[in-house]
Amino acid sequence: MIGILEKPSGRYTRKKLFFVKGENTVTEAAKVMKVNGVSSVLVSDGDNPKGIITVKDILLKVVSEGIDPNSIKAAAIMSSPLITMEEDESVSKALDLMAKNSIHRVLVLDKAGKPLGMIVERMIDGDLFDEQRKISEGSQKSKSWLERHIFEVSESETKKRHV
Repeated sequence: MIGILEKPSGRYTRKKLFFVKGENTVTEAAKVMKVNGVSSVLVSDGDNPKGIITVKDILLKVVSEGIDPNSIKAAAIMSSPLITMEEDESVSKALDLMAKNSIHRVLVLDKAGKPLGMIVERMIDGDLFDEQRKISEGSQKSKSWLERHIFEVSESETKKRHV
C-alpha cells in the first residue's frame, strides 16, 4: 500500500479556490475569507494568481501595524511569488516546499498549468491521522478478541512500569 506521502498532491487539494483582485481592499479580502470559511485568498490579475493573503498576513501586516484595512490594497500585503507544484507531484514534495519556504499552503496546478486547488498542511495532517487510524483499526479487527486483550494488557503493564 502506498503511503499518503507518496500519493499525488492533486488528490489532497482543496479544490474550491477564492480570489480577490489586487486593487480590492484588505477588508474585502477578509470578507471573502469569512463568508467562505477559509483562511486564505489568492490575489489575481485577471485569470492569473499573483499572490496569496492569509489571515496571518492581515494580522501581522495590517492589524498589528495599526493600518486601516479599508485603506490598503490586497496587492500591497500579498505574499508573492506563489509557491506552486504540479498535481502529480507527491504530498511529500508539498511538505518539503512548505518547510523550505516557511509556508502552510501550496498552490497545485493541473497539467495545463492552471490552478487546480490548494494543498494545506493542516489538511495533510488530518488525512495522515485518518489513514493511520484506519490502518490501526484494520489491524486490530483482524486479530481475535484474545489477541487484542493480551496486547491491551501488556501495553497497560508497560505504561505502569514507566510511570
